[in-house]
Amino acid sequence: MPSVRLLAPLLLAACAASPNRLELPSGPLSLPAPPPSWNAILAAQADRGVSGHEDALRSLLEQEDPATRARACFALGIDHPSAFETLRLLAAVAAVGVSRVQHLESQVESLRADAQEAAPAVPEHLLARLTDLGAGVHAALCELGELRREMEAESANLRRERTAVLATPAQELARLQAELGGLRAEFADLSRQSQQRAAEQTAALTAVDAVRTEVQAEVADALAALRTEEEQRWNGLSEAVSAASHRVEHFGGQVADLGAQVGVADPETRWRTMVGPTVRLEGVSTVGSGVVLASHPHPDGRGHRTLVLTAWHVVRDIQADAIGPDKLIPVELHLPDRSRHELASLVGHNVALDAALLELRSRDAVPFGARLASRSTLARSRVFGEVYAVGCPLGNEPIPTRGEIADTDHALDGTRYWMISAPTYIGNSGGGIFDGERQVLLALFSKIYTHGTIRPTVIPHMGLASPLDAVYDWLEADGIARVVPDADGLAVHLELPAPASQAVADLHPGD
Repeated sequence: MPSVRLLAPLLLAACAASPNRLELPSGPLSLPAPPPSWNAILAAQADRGVSGHEDALRSLLEQEDPATRARACFALGIDHPSAFETLRLLAAVAAVGVSRVQHLESQVESLRADAQEAAPAVPEHLLARLTDLGAGVHAALCELGELRREMEAESANLRRERTAVLATPAQELARLQAELGGLRAEFADLSRQSQQRAAEQTAALTAVDAVRTEVQAEVADALAALRTEEEQRWNGLSEAVSAASHRVEHFGGQVADLGAQVGVADPETRWRTMVGPTVRLEGVSTVGSGVVLASHPHPDGRGHRTLVLTAWHVVRDIQADAIGPDKLIPVELHLPDRSRHELASLVGHNVALDAALLELRSRDAVPFGARLASRSTLARSRVFGEVYAVGCPLGNEPIPTRGEIADTDHALDGTRYWMISAPTYIGNSGGGIFDGERQVLLALFSKIYTHGTIRPTVIPHMGLASPLDAVYDWLEADGIARVVPDADGLAVHLELPAPASQAVADLHPGD
């Protein structure tokens, strides 16, 4: 609105410079006092910086060119905090301006009339100037009226906008309050549902715990019953297996008996199974016998392992005469066409049983090896059972003699022996006592009875032998060897722990 920016500063400056007087070219013009609101308006504008422009505006009012004054006033326009306050201010200024212009117009008319009456010969140029001044005042009055109407319209628009702006937050607040109420109701509903579900979940967990406890109890009972049943089945199975093992051993013994009966008239078989496995142990002043067992593959895969059973007193006496720290035992094997000399190391011994276990240093297998009787075969041995005693009496090559078991429980010095009637002599110690029918080793010859003190007489048919069941007990109790049944169940063989093989070197016959 250019008219507002043009007239408002002009009127403000004029009124601020002299509220009751208006300077005209013809002289000062006295004006009536401004309305009460005028002072308040001027004070407000002074607070906002309008009074700071009083001198500049007063100098501008002295310019004769209205356009120049208008442009200057427009350039010095003052920004107000808000459009609404500006409109109110301009409206008030316009109202005051209209009132003053109307008053000024009446004064001008009054002066004109007085001038015509008092001085009819007023110069024309003064009248012209008065006429121009009146026209300008009229034009300003018209413009002020237009400005007032514009201000009223703008004020009405601002009031409507303000009402709308104030109404919109109220509506928005009401809408938000309604939504908040709905959310509160929904939250309350959700809270109730959550509490209900929590209660249901607690009840479900309680039920699950109860079911779990019941199931655990049932499972524990079922497992206990199943464990008891399995133990009973296992015990029954163990008993059945044990009974089957005994039956196998029994039938195996019967089969062995049958085989022995078939081979009774076969001297070659008897030589291979009883005479061939008998070896001679000989030291500087001691001679004895031993029984070489069948060779088995060595655990390290290199060659074979061969064990020898003999009497401890024979090994003791040979080692007592030996020279050197090794204390190896010379062993002579008797083959059909030649002899084979080996060395053996002591694996273990038992003084009470008068038994010792040796291992050949050689990894070569022996052609003939004795088979050890199973425990069931030993348990079936009875008095009058046929046996053969094979040894090297007086340092001779192996000699078999035939006899019978005279006693299976002969005690001497707290040790149980078998007494045999097969003739034996000095040098048979450590030799084997073989079953005459099954041709398996039953015992190791240990002692022979003598008669007399000054010149003892040997009683050859009253020899004592250590049964192999006692030897087995000793070997397993001391951890020297394991007694392992053979595949046919008729005999057993010995297995040494692995470390024992480390002490045996790889030597060959004749070394």
